[in-house]
This record gives sequence, structure tokens and C-alpha cells, in this order.
Amino acid sequence: MQGPAVTVVIPVFNGAATLGAALDSVLAQSFADFEAIVVDDASTDDLAAVLAARPDPRLRLLRLEANRGAGGARNAGIAEARGRLVAFLDADDFWHPDKLARQVPFLDGLPADAAVACTAFVLRRAATGVERIHRPAYRADQPALPMLAFGCDLSPGTTLLARREAFPAVGPFDERLRRLEDWDWLLRYAARGAIGTLDAPLATVNVTGPPDGDLTLAALDLLERKWTHHSHNLLGPHVRRVQSSIWVERAAVHFRRGELIAPIRCVARSFRYYPRRNWRFFLRMAGHLLRPGRR
Repeated sequence: MQGPAVTVVIPVFNGAATLGAALDSVLAQSFADFEAIVVDDASTDDLAAVLAARPDPRLRLLRLEANRGAGGARNAGIAEARGRLVAFLDADDFWHPDKLARQVPFLDGLPADAAVACTAFVLRRAATGVERIHRPAYRADQPALPMLAFGCDLSPGTTLLARREAFPAVGPFDERLRRLEDWDWLLRYAARGAIGTLDAPLATVNVTGPPDGDLTLAALDLLERKWTHHSHNLLGPHVRRVQSSIWVERAAVHFRRGELIAPIRCVARSFRYYPRRNWRFFLRMAGHLLRPGRR
């Protein structure tokens, strides 16, 4: 039996309050040839009731008995996927109705070595309702690694669409990472393939609050060991960009905690690793750190 064109993988942990809106945005797609796998990452709330209220045969629930994090939940969904393409959607975000209708032919039209496509998106601050459009500018005829080495600005948890064969080729998400697992996977992918971005805001990404600082710092420590100590051959000349980016992310964690000295030290380390990083970036960061009332 032939599978659907697209498998949508939706990882969720205790997200019953937002999952309904995410599922409704999938069911409202003008492109109907999909299945959607909700991966319940050992939640304690009633996700099954959210699906039961939407009796669509294209939806199914995959229950994990132990919590594996977003990367592990995506790995489980990918393993069950029947579509020739795989899309991700975070359970607190939503798609616009023509997202798949526009992104599927866009990806199909890319060169063979570009197995991943993302879209522009609306970034919405949940606390204030303020929205802005973010337009990543990756081109399928150019290598993605130089840009990704400076950090991940694609929101792949909600905008990514990939050919299913990309996942066994690159390998699974690293389940040791409870943050930044998507950046890690994309770095591995970008060492061998290109990324295309469709310049149309076809999803809304809700920012509900700062990420867990301890989890982020632990992930950054692991990424530094993986990427800057053992993976020079894979990153090639871009290894120092990744080192710089890791220290920028550390600075951001300490800044959100209201600290002053630690972020400055982290930015200085970032500059040491890659002094050619955009000067405007460093000046903007310094302004944030030194501005009164920074909290």
C-alpha cells in the first residue's frame, strides 16, 4: 500500500493545552495527502482526548513509555513515518493553511543534494502578542554550513520539510541533547547537503518564555565536546565559527539570568574564536549587556 506524500511528526510532552490548535492547523492544510504522528513523550496529561476530539484517520498517537526529549520523540516519529517527505511541527506552534501546498513543490524542485527545505515564519511573543516575520536566507545552490555554523535561525521544529532518506543518511537526533538537538542535526546534514528556504511566512512560532538555562548550558557543553574537539574534519574551516556561536549562546543564558560579568566574558571568548564575526553583532550585544535595566 502506497503511503502518503508527507508524514508530519509532532513531538509533545504535557502539551494538551496547545496541541489542539497545532492539529487543527494541520487538518486545515489545503494539501491533504499527509499523515500526522503525535509522539507522546511520556506525558501525564490527556493527549488522547485531544486526538479523540478530532476523529480524522490521518492522525495517530504514538506513546513513549519513557521521556526521550524532543530529539528522541522525533526519532520515534521518523521511524514510524510512511511518507516520502517528513515535516516537523512543535505542539505549541501552528502552520498557515497553504504551508504544505507551497513547501512540497518547492522542495521537489530543489537539486538532488538539497534534501531539506524550511520556510520563513512569524515569530510571536506569547506574553505580549508582538509578532515579526523572520526570513532565513539559505539557497540550495550554496553550502549551508557557513551560515549554520553561526547558529540555527530556521526554527526547524516547525518549518522543516525533508526527504525521508535524509534521516538514515545523516543519522538520528542526538538524544543526549535536551536543547539544540535540531542545530546539531542540521550541522551534520549541512556537511553533506544544501538547504533551501522558501521566502514566505507559512508558520507561526510561539515564544512562550526563555528556554531552561541549565539544560541549554549542558547541551552547549556537549556540543562543544562533539563539534570543536572531535569533528574538525567534518566542519573543516568552519569549526571556529561553531566555537564562537557556542560562547554566544552561553552569553545569552547568563544575560537572561540577569548576570553581567559572565556574559561579557562569554562574548569575549566568542570574539577570540572568530574575530571576523559581524562587528555590529558585538556592539549590539555590548549595548544589551551594559544598558541599565537590562533585566
